[in-house]
Amino acid sequence: MINFRDQEQKDVFLHFARALNDDLAVAVAEHQKEVTTKEDAINLARFYWRMVDQAVLADRNSEAINGIVGMQSIMEDLINIVGGYLERNGFAEQWEAEEGD
Repeated sequence: MINFRDQEQKDVFLHFARALNDDLAVAVAEHQKEVTTKEDAINLARFYWRMVDQAVLADRNSEAINGIVGMQSIMEDLINIVGGYLERNGFAEQWEAEEGD
């Protein structure tokens, strides 16, 4: 199970998951699905980096996401949360392969 440290992190994660139409990310965040395959692990890792791209755009435009302006701190937290989740589930290789692509 993915463990967000606070509701704000989960809300931002879900905001981007829904904005990017990523059903897997939504299901993982809402504890409806666990990542159990390499394909899912790659897809979740790729989602993280697409989310970062969207967060950067939001920051450039001073756009508030769920009332929050400035995504850098939350993205730094989420890299640890998503990466830790994948590593705990045995998918460190898939996470590292997608890192920063």
